[in-house]
Amino acid sequence: GADRGDERAAGIEGAHDEGINAMATDASLLVTGCDGGVVKGWDVRQKLKPVFSYAESHTDFVSDLLLVREKNAVVASSGDGSVGV
Repeated sequence: GADRGDERAAGIEGAHDEGINAMATDASLLVTGCDGGVVKGWDVRQKLKPVFSYAESHTDFVSDLLLVREKNAVVASSGDGSVGV
């Protein structure tokens, strides 16, 4: 392959204020969830452009994420015992 030198993969500096511990992805979307209970979505086709943020869904860390494209939905579970859609 070609020498990429100092090129790096795309990144999102400051994506969350707290540690990210859950991610889900498909061909066009990256969804992240953090210790503060915030769930965010990023468009991977547009240099990780932010497309949504849900800050009040959970009162504790996001433990898992699932993309359900057939329903255009993201399902998130949390340490507070809740599941958000």
